[in-house]
Amino acid sequence: MHSIRLAQAVTFGFVWIAIASSQTSRPNNNPISHDVPDPESLLIRSYLKSKDFTPSDRALLLNRLAAAASKLQPPLTKLWSEEAFQVASKLPLNDENRQVYQANAAVELVTVDPKRAFEVLAMIDPPEPTQEGQSKPMDMRTYAAENVFPEIWKTDGVPALDHIRAQAEHIGETGEYPYRAIGKILPDVGKRSQPKAETLFTEALSYYTKSAPDHDSDREFALFLSESWGVVPRSLELQALKVAVAHLNQSKNSAKNSAFMARVQTAKGASEFTELSDELLYELLPKIRELDPQWAQELTEKNDALGKAATIGDKPKYKESVVIHNTSGASPAQVAAAGEAGLERSRLRNITDMARSDPEGALRLSAYLADPTLRSIAVARIAAAFAENSPERAEDLIKQDKNAVEGIQDKREKVRVLVALAEAAGAAHDRGTMDESLSHGLDLGEEVLQEYLDTHPGANVYTVDLFREISKLITLGMREEPNACLEHIAGLSNPELQAHLLIDAAQALVRKS
Repeated sequence: MHSIRLAQAVTFGFVWIAIASSQTSRPNNNPISHDVPDPESLLIRSYLKSKDFTPSDRALLLNRLAAAASKLQPPLTKLWSEEAFQVASKLPLNDENRQVYQANAAVELVTVDPKRAFEVLAMIDPPEPTQEGQSKPMDMRTYAAENVFPEIWKTDGVPALDHIRAQAEHIGETGEYPYRAIGKILPDVGKRSQPKAETLFTEALSYYTKSAPDHDSDREFALFLSESWGVVPRSLELQALKVAVAHLNQSKNSAKNSAFMARVQTAKGASEFTELSDELLYELLPKIRELDPQWAQELTEKNDALGKAATIGDKPKYKESVVIHNTSGASPAQVAAAGEAGLERSRLRNITDMARSDPEGALRLSAYLADPTLRSIAVARIAAAFAENSPERAEDLIKQDKNAVEGIQDKREKVRVLVALAEAAGAAHDRGTMDESLSHGLDLGEEVLQEYLDTHPGANVYTVDLFREISKLITLGMREEPNACLEHIAGLSNPELQAHLLIDAAQALVRKS
């Protein structure tokens, strides 16, 4: 239901972050019993290891522990969420993760105590003032509200509405109005009270109207309109669209030190955008056409990018997009190359989603991936999708990927392919390939993490890009050989890595049972 959020600073050429982690010389000082421990005991082991962590690292681990305990021991979720909030609130005010960990604590509390989560939401710090030349930080209270408001509404209904409105207004006055959080409850509010729904919609619109044009606000408001469309009178929706289009026109070309690329594919063809404002306008176009066809026609005639996109229709089969940050000093060719790399990663996500329902279509789309690593990952994920109904196709694709792995020289990229290959082999019941890929992936992944840690002391294990890959391997290992997997974790030399992987191991046991 929820995900742990982290503050991230993206560097040029990448749309994800690599930060830090740990490793593995293995003096096994913690022998594992032949009886697999229960998930709760693994979480408690993880918690005890965190006692000596830095406050920031501890707050993050407590966030994860609270989320993991929600299906096992709700009282632990409440206890660890409260502790995470307390630890986070003692971090320096200028620590970018202080508000992040506070918000995570509120989100995790939602699953066990929505009313307490609402109280904690009110205590989350507003974002620090933006320094000149810096991009506006995300107001993490909007992320928390997006999870908390629907639950408190579900729990208390109409009597909670005044409190929700007051909290939304407070967030809007001191930071970014929580448009999506309000959008999520508006349809149900409308079913119970149309006047109250119109009041909520009008309040959200008033905050957007007086806000400075900003890409983040524009995107959030566009999502708010999608969530709440059809709830209020068409005249009010048209008024909101007028404001949104005015904002998008003002924010065009306003992105500082960043670039945007998007590619939209429909049944009629593809269209590209180099401005987020144009891409958001394209998303709003069906609503504009629904309420005012003449206005929609005028917009497509005046905006070249929108006009070209309109010719392919407004029902995308999939969309790829990327934001490239820190582009100052980069040549146009470098920005373009980074954008293409980001679009390829976005395409991989589309292929992964498509494979679940249309593996043949996903396989055709994978042929358009120029990056051999991404193509190998895509093939492995498609093989996993074929495994149940077309085991021979899955076997052929797995063999193809095993050969491709040998040619990958970059260690990080090889780990990613090994993870996908291990998961595909597991789905296809190819135990030999799975064990080989799992073992090789863990050893190589931990080696790369240690190399990074050696050059980035103090970096947090969980925020390293490769931690996700090691986590996936541990999850797979716990499904097949839990004792061997726990022995592997016990032999790691980095306590932070151990603590986080114990959480993954516990969650894997819960899913297995």
